[in-house]
Amino acid sequence: MCLALASLVAADLPNHCLNSDVQGKWKIFKTQPSYTKDNAHQSCANAIKGNLDNSLTREFTLDLNTVTDHTNNDEKGSWTMIYDEGFEMTVSGKKYFAFSKYKYKGMFTSSVDNMCDRTLPGTYHDTKVKGEGQWGCFVGMKVPAGRDLEQSDLSDEDYAFPIAPGSKIGGSSKNANSKWFSFGGANNAFVQIEANLPQYMKDIAERVNNDPTQKWTAKVYDEKTQMEIFNSWKSGGLSRKQPEVESKPAYGSNLDNVLAPQMLLQDDVTTTSVTTTETTETPATPAAPEVEQDSAPAATVTTTTTTTSTETMPTLVQTEIKNIPDSLDWRNKDGQNFVTEEVGNQNTNGGCGSCYVWAAVGALESRIRVASNNAKKPRLSVSDVVACSPYSQGCEGGFPYLTGKHFEDFGVLEESCVPNGASMSSYNSDPISISDFLQGHDQACQRVKGGRFASGACAGAAGESKRWYATNYHYVGGHYGGVTEQAMLEEIQNGPMAIGFRASGALMSYSGGVYGSNLASGFQKSEHNGHMQWEEVDHAVLLVGYGVDNGQKYWTLKNSWGSSWGEGGYFKIARGIDAGGVESLVTAVTPIMDGH
Repeated sequence: MCLALASLVAADLPNHCLNSDVQGKWKIFKTQPSYTKDNAHQSCANAIKGNLDNSLTREFTLDLNTVTDHTNNDEKGSWTMIYDEGFEMTVSGKKYFAFSKYKYKGMFTSSVDNMCDRTLPGTYHDTKVKGEGQWGCFVGMKVPAGRDLEQSDLSDEDYAFPIAPGSKIGGSSKNANSKWFSFGGANNAFVQIEANLPQYMKDIAERVNNDPTQKWTAKVYDEKTQMEIFNSWKSGGLSRKQPEVESKPAYGSNLDNVLAPQMLLQDDVTTTSVTTTETTETPATPAAPEVEQDSAPAATVTTTTTTTSTETMPTLVQTEIKNIPDSLDWRNKDGQNFVTEEVGNQNTNGGCGSCYVWAAVGALESRIRVASNNAKKPRLSVSDVVACSPYSQGCEGGFPYLTGKHFEDFGVLEESCVPNGASMSSYNSDPISISDFLQGHDQACQRVKGGRFASGACAGAAGESKRWYATNYHYVGGHYGGVTEQAMLEEIQNGPMAIGFRASGALMSYSGGVYGSNLASGFQKSEHNGHMQWEEVDHAVLLVGYGVDNGQKYWTLKNSWGSSWGEGGYFKIARGIDAGGVESLVTAVTPIMDGH
């Protein structure tokens, strides 16, 4: 998540696989668990072929959120999709994680074929914290109806990572594995907005502040702040699945609708319908919605995705909420502040798509404060995770869930060891390939650390580590797609957490009030058999509280656009209606306090 558009390129992998695509019987082909966390990712990326051991092959069945290990007396475990890009299973004392497979359709196109019945090479390891125990590699294939699979069914392609058009083996261009190759060109919405940013921001402010139905206010920031906010907004950090805008008007009254038609300034009668089509094939990445080009804002917008069943999405029904306080703010809980005072600024990091790390790191910092009753207030390094995590794509995006996995397996250093800020600018310009990030960005990681850890700058007090770990990283609701408002309200009683949502261009002008009270829920989404299995989001923020303002329920969120934006870097968004998908992707972790 979080787009990285510093060079006007989106983030994350170009695949699109849903829970319903992955459900079914799988064969998992494994190597011996002869690795450690420090060498498993590089080994699995480069040397899995010829090292699979038939005696370790496992057969699993994946249901909605339960996995059954048929090779171990049908032992039950859990699994979850990670947005639409991969999945993780925990069963029989092991964790299995891999991204779903895809391949490019040709040498001169960024279009891909989704191969949701297979995985890219992944890792498995013991269910121990701090990455302890044995690690190994695997590839997975979904078993077709009426037949079995053997290791001999694997082709050379199944052992390899896809090579994007225009990329180099082992060192692709920075955009080679992005969701969409280019947002560039004269008709590009981001280019148009940047060229006319002061007028764009002024238009938004006038429309919001003159609309009595809006429950938030907008302002025209000074030009320097405008550009900082714009750079942070466009760099995002979660995947924005909207391809290059073609044949759209130049900047004018309709540009805001070109960029985010469902989510700018809708009124109460605006409806967002999702039409889906029954298909037995792997669904393609959903196309961008058609946008009306007349001068007036569209009153009704229809988007289409190819997933399952043909119907209009049902209205979300919220569970009755009981025994939950009417309001909560972790910035002032029983007279104490449990939220780090600093407000992150992605623009400081050279336009780095790091929102997913700012949100996840902020959640861990806060939960450490809660667990210690504010006796411990570490400032954790965003740069350490962005540069060194094998589970994300650095400045090109990632997910709070996988950042939580990084916290459990590798931990995160304090900021005094790996400072945030200027060092990320040079890293942001480095070319990143899919194998690079799966191997942990080794060279970039060492550059960002700059030898400070080795020099003793991070030794800490006697017997106390400056590397912090977490455990119990999970999607609130039990699995991706399982979250409800009730579950969020219950989980936030334990401390702040990271969430994803879709940030429209209008949010750049936010200055106060409850944003999104008239917004339909997500931009694109997919429902299957009564379960929401995917909803498009493109930005991650920190959820610090909730409340009610003049009858309007809201969530309180900490952004990573600097303290000059919004209410000192914070904003409120409507609660209980999944405004902008804010109630679709929510993750939480538990800090490990041992050693501190």
